Amino acid sequence: HAKSSADCVIDLIRAGREYSRRSNITLNRQVFLAGYSEGGYVTLAADKEIEKNYNAEIKVTACAPMAGAYDLNLTAKTILQKQTYTQPSYLSFFIVAYNSIYGWNKLSEVFNSPYAEKMVSLFDGTKSTSEINSQLTTNISQLFKQTFLNSYLTGNETDLANAFSNNSLLNWTPSAPIRLYHGGADEYVPYENSVKALEYFKSVGSTVELITIAGGTHTSSALPSIIDAVNWFESIRINKGAIAYIR
Repeated sequence: HAKSSADCVIDLIRAGREYSRRSNITLNRQVFLAGYSEGGYVTLAADKEIEKNYNAEIKVTACAPMAGAYDLNLTAKTILQKQTYTQPSYLSFFIVAYNSIYGWNKLSEVFNSPYAEKMVSLFDGTKSTSEINSQLTTNISQLFKQTFLNSYLTGNETDLANAFSNNSLLNWTPSAPIRLYHGGADEYVPYENSVKALEYFKSVGSTVELITIAGGTHTSSALPSIIDAVNWFESIRINKGAIAYIR
């Protein structure tokens, strides 16, 4: 969810600046954004929100979204057309979160029993991803109701499709340079997300490039992406001897 995700990042930047002020730590005021997987989506959402609504307060120096689902309908349709998906918690969490945010009361329409009855308790914040996955099924047609799958894939499930469209991130013109990272063999977040983001941001005149980790899976691409992004940030950073890293 773009707005709430971005707000968390903005609050963290503000908190870091306030901590630094109280601790007499001098910052150079450059702001670098980076994140992987869900963090890739959150990174780009934060960049968008900052540039559109907080530009007087925060100037983004550079942005490195990695392996994110920037086009949510593309991502959902790609996954829901599979027979199996080894991370059923991912899409389930999307549905549960949006169901709560938008007040739909649709869980019993989306998920088959016994999964529909478990969903709220599975995502109560006390369970890890692996614990949630162990209580779901990797079989798409067993997890989701066929009526829901048919409706969404044919464009008739407009509530979800519209919410995904509203929270997708390919509808603005970034000012800060963007370097996208994605594994070419990502099995969880479709690589096409980053290809589409590259094409769109180029079409609106933004400074953007895509670093593809050749043959990289979602897991194996994380470390090389992060290392390259840090090196890119270092090449841009000023006053290299006088900066505080806030983690």
